Amino acid sequence: MTMRMLIRSVAMVVLTVTLTACETPEPGAEVPPRAGPLVLTGELSARQRVTLPEGSVVRVELTETGNNGARVLAASRAPLDGQSLPFAFELVVEADQLDPLEEYLLSSAVLVDDTVIWSSEPLTILPASGRHDIGTVWLQAVSVMPATEAASAPVLRATGNEPPWLLVIDETTLELTLEYGQRVLEAPAPATEETPEGGRRWRQALEGMTLEAVAREEICRDTMTGMPHPLSVALVLDGEPFAGCGGEPRSLLLGESWQVETIAGAAPVEDAEVSLQFAADGRLAGSGPCNRYTGPYSLSGEGLGIGDLASTMMACTPARMDQEETFHSLLRAVYRFDIDASGALVLHAPDGRTLIARR
Repeated sequence: MTMRMLIRSVAMVVLTVTLTACETPEPGAEVPPRAGPLVLTGELSARQRVTLPEGSVVRVELTETGNNGARVLAASRAPLDGQSLPFAFELVVEADQLDPLEEYLLSSAVLVDDTVIWSSEPLTILPASGRHDIGTVWLQAVSVMPATEAASAPVLRATGNEPPWLLVIDETTLELTLEYGQRVLEAPAPATEETPEGGRRWRQALEGMTLEAVAREEICRDTMTGMPHPLSVALVLDGEPFAGCGGEPRSLLLGESWQVETIAGAAPVEDAEVSLQFAADGRLAGSGPCNRYTGPYSLSGEGLGIGDLASTMMACTPARMDQEETFHSLLRAVYRFDIDASGALVLHAPDGRTLIARR
């Protein structure tokens, strides 16, 4: 009897290849060996004309989807050397690396200096030996700060409203923008001082005036958008006070995995371990009430958005499956996030539903 191997993209496009198997083996039953390795071929492309930067590298990986982490089973890296998209790839996975009863994720990306600039939605793979052509894998641009920009990130970037102002201090220059961009004051970057309360202070003369800026590590919300920032910033320019927020909101999401406490007001059913992991390359991954998932996320000046998610296809109890549907629909609807007074991450949907997670 033959089954079909499913390769499921986030757009729910289904391709089929033959997988030789019988019924699910009984516990303790011996699984017959495969005839040879799994060979995946395909073509990476983009839906628009793309000129890739010099030094671009293509990466294709097959990873586990289990709760113990995304272990890489096979990977292929190739420099483009001036070649543009489309790009043909081949990935070989030895049979002894695969469990016929498990699922795996195939992901593709284009990198520059180890920073992902284009990536695909992961494809869920059920293993079978032999050669299988996946077809075209579509890449999407990833909005991230290139490594060269990250290396020159400002010492402080802070903004405020009513009246609007922007302060940027980098390694060499201090720049204060006022009056909706009509007035720009510049000076050499001052030294960073430590305050007795554990904050940071900068003092500098600006065109005959004195500027003092103090940043403290505490959640600060933009008064116009509600976007949380990691720093509260106070300015005094010749005795006139200004208040605002500083730092990158993204830094509040990155780091350790968030463990979900409630989904639309309900705790994870049957003690399911539900998690969120935000990566610097614009990817979100984790475990739902039933399956592992991954997908893109984006931050704008006004909020947080989460794109379509790809997930494994494990069967669970009806209670877990129902909550997983709620979990995915809530993530797709998220439009902003916050960090509450206890340090919990709160994702908000327009209909009032929330997802609360904690480290």
